[in-house]
Amino acid sequence: MAQVYAIASAKGGVGKTTTTANLGATLAGAGVSVVVIDGDIGMPNLGAALGIQDVETSLHDILAGTADPQDAVYEGPEGLLVIPGNTTLDSFAAADPSRLKMVVEAFPDVDIILIDVGAGVSHETSVPLSVSDEVVLVSTAERDALADTEKTRQLAGRLNANIAGAVITRVEPGTPVSDTVSTHLQASILAMIPEDEVVKESVAASEPLATYAPYSAAAGAYRTLARELTDRKIPEPPEPPEVFTKTSAPVVTPSNTTEQTAEESVEAANKDNAEEEAELDMDAWASAAGATSRPTQTTSESAHTNAPTENTPATEAQQDATSTQTPAEPEKSAEEDVPEDAIPFHSRSEEEPEERMAQPEITDAETGEPHKDETAAESDSDRKKKRGFLSRLFR
Repeated sequence: MAQVYAIASAKGGVGKTTTTANLGATLAGAGVSVVVIDGDIGMPNLGAALGIQDVETSLHDILAGTADPQDAVYEGPEGLLVIPGNTTLDSFAAADPSRLKMVVEAFPDVDIILIDVGAGVSHETSVPLSVSDEVVLVSTAERDALADTEKTRQLAGRLNANIAGAVITRVEPGTPVSDTVSTHLQASILAMIPEDEVVKESVAASEPLATYAPYSAAAGAYRTLARELTDRKIPEPPEPPEVFTKTSAPVVTPSNTTEQTAEESVEAANKDNAEEEAELDMDAWASAAGATSRPTQTTSESAHTNAPTENTPATEAQQDATSTQTPAEPEKSAEEDVPEDAIPFHSRSEEEPEERMAQPEITDAETGEPHKDETAAESDSDRKKKRGFLSRLFR
């Protein structure tokens, strides 16, 4: 014989339908044969919560005497058997709640029957309590909700129904509710369902947590409720499959494809910048190598031109006169004016990380011989030749 539970509360909106759907799916997923009945004659929503809508035959047809109980059974998630209601006013007017006992007795071979009871205290809500073996009270931790649920407890007592306990829903983490519940509701707490956004999502998706979000805190709380209520072993869901394993290749998604493209773009941009900087360093080094110490020459003049410009009209005679009037320090060679750190290094590549860029060879205009490295020692004759060469170069 099936064990019949009424999921009830006089307060509306506390989660009776959600509790019926999730408790039934959790038990069915554990191998328990379960039938859930939408006993809310006035406002049935259990079928929609389990993804069963627009049915041809409903509980209201059975209560109206126009259909048999087996004609209104539909399979829901996890193999759960569902008898949904009809939402039309005509079906409500034709339904006789007293026929509910006949519906319950039509399924003697199932393990558990859950009846979703409507809100309020009326004949429609009294019948499900009277045909049940035990009543599961549902309430939030608010004072008014607990007070209304207490009325349901008292009504069940008058109908000789046993109280299995209470389910407190929408509990905020860290909120003490035991004292509040014990003050306003004379029932032990079977389980506390945490306030969890995933519960609203599952309701909107018309899917129980057992399949929608089995690893959520709320789904775990409903498994606790199933164990406490039925004394059955309700296993935890298996560990979720790993997306990445040591032997598998990473899953390619549009996001990481975009990241790879961005990294390649940055690498290419850095390579281009390095090449441009190397070219600029070469130009700066070459300019510094041919620069003169004359104060009349401006930075806009090209260091590579050999022809005199209008901005530098000084003649060799004027330079000689100036040199005879004021004793000057020995003129440094062009190579001596170049700081060591101005000589660019070759941008390192992956193939040759340690090689330096070969420096361009500068030759003397008269002799055609290459200039010596600024680090090498020079003779006085070499310095005189260079001074003469530079003097003629910038006339």
